[in-house]
Amino acid sequence: MEVLEVLSDLAKVGSVVYAAGKVLKLSGVHITSKDKSKKEQIKDDVVIIIDFGISSIESSVERYIAANSKLTDSTVLTCKNPNGYVNLDLEDEDQWRDAVKDIYVLIKKIDESSAKRIHLFMSAPASLAFAIGYVSRQSRPYVYQYNTGSNRADSKLYYRVLDVSDELRG
Repeated sequence: MEVLEVLSDLAKVGSVVYAAGKVLKLSGVHITSKDKSKKEQIKDDVVIIIDFGISSIESSVERYIAANSKLTDSTVLTCKNPNGYVNLDLEDEDQWRDAVKDIYVLIKKIDESSAKRIHLFMSAPASLAFAIGYVSRQSRPYVYQYNTGSNRADSKLYYRVLDVSDELRG
């Protein structure tokens, strides 16, 4: 399956037209693909960067991917807050709901594609992260945590801290 197909399907859900190399603008999230080619196939490994923090993690994740051979040939999709790097409005429940729904639909579409593994890198409010995790519970992603320690070589910027599996569900 091609990235364009996944994003086009997602665009239909959000009533937005997507063209290769452009940002898919949904109400709760903007999604971009690292590869701008129209025929990029979904790879076995799909990296989803959920970048809703107060500063971007995209470049550090890309440096980590480049330094880790297991992920260098992966499809990379970035989900960003349509408001830029500002907090979601605490008084606008629709904004939060739309972000969770859009990211859930993306993860579901990737899960239904030819991808074998989903890798999640996230900078987001805990409430948003919890909601995304809850609604995406059918998926089995690998979850990464940013390294705040002293060894911050590109290959050690993130650690895979969880393999979400049935074992975690007790």
